[in-house]
Amino acid sequence: MHKVLCFGDSNTWGYSPTTGQRMPADSRWPRVMASLLGEAYQIIEAGQPGRTTYPNSPDFGLSSGIEALLQDTGKHQPDCLVLMLGTNDLYPAFHLSTEQISDNLERMVVELDQHCVNQRMLSPKTLLLAPPAIDETGRFGQHFAGAKDKSTQLAEHYQTIAHSLGCGYLDVSQIITGKLLDGVHMNSVQHQALGEALANTFIELP
Repeated sequence: MHKVLCFGDSNTWGYSPTTGQRMPADSRWPRVMASLLGEAYQIIEAGQPGRTTYPNSPDFGLSSGIEALLQDTGKHQPDCLVLMLGTNDLYPAFHLSTEQISDNLERMVVELDQHCVNQRMLSPKTLLLAPPAIDETGRFGQHFAGAKDKSTQLAEHYQTIAHSLGCGYLDVSQIITGKLLDGVHMNSVQHQALGEALANTFIELP
């Protein structure tokens, strides 16, 4: 059985832009992927709202994901990691450039690999997802002033990192259609599209 750890923020956790609650399990992209891949794959959901790469801002409910990533990897020892982070790093209070956010993501992957070596575990194959571009006109997007262009630019930087580290790569904005209803979070139709695309990606792997 192949173990796949899906690690990310509220767009992995399944925050609904319509209800403000968590989506039903079968609507979230990791579970969509699981239903299509079948029993040969164990899909592990590890999304957490407010998660960043490294920066912390307790006042805004934003926290670094590196420790959780190391812990979840040690606990589950996945064969593959699907990693989608970066949206919350764009919060204006952090004053981070796209290059800095991308460097943080690269640092996470490198730190995870070193952690696995130290713990004598096999490092998971990593698939980097560039998160959907922020729409500043949405209810949540309004809190990310100046982030629209930066979020679009992340995709190119993530692709470069993926190539450099030998990771897989997908740009979520090229997979989903329609605008983000609240400017940040995907709706159930968009989760479905992403889950289907990821399932096809794993099916095509050697």
